[in-house]
Amino acid sequence: MTGRLHVYIGYGKGKSTAALGLLLRAVGQGYRVLYGQFMKSGRSGELKVLPGLGDRVKLWETAPVQKFFRNLSPEEQQEVTRDQRASLTEMATAMGSGAYDLVIMDEALDLVDLGIVAEQELVDLAAGRPETAELVLTGHNAGPLITDAADYLTEFFARKHPYNEGVPARRGIEF
Repeated sequence: MTGRLHVYIGYGKGKSTAALGLLLRAVGQGYRVLYGQFMKSGRSGELKVLPGLGDRVKLWETAPVQKFFRNLSPEEQQEVTRDQRASLTEMATAMGSGAYDLVIMDEALDLVDLGIVAEQELVDLAAGRPETAELVLTGHNAGPLITDAADYLTEFFARKHPYNEGVPARRGIEF
């Protein structure tokens, strides 16, 4: 099997959910999965469930981010940048070991939008994965280099979302 690059983008709900659906499908078929979240708070419900899937799923711990990047002080932004870059590098090394059939880097594309990593770094990371490894990158946007490299490119678009009516993210639904 030749591994493919999946890219899930957009401002609609469902990118992480789609990635987690693929994770469940892969685990059900006996695949080994590496899953990590970037730029998230660490409070998402899936983080409580994934360890229960056993040794087929390795949950990659990234430093949680409690506020939107734009709301952080310059010092906090530097700390988050350092932590997220280190997590991405370490996760890429784990992916390169060949121990995983599917690797999900949830919100990794947002690291590019925030200036934490260059788009070319993610393209190189994807190109450097083992030949049989599927890689999923999610985030709001994908630049032209990622778009060109993608084998699957799915865009989510919210036609309606309660957030636009002032409803905050709900536990168990949005996180």
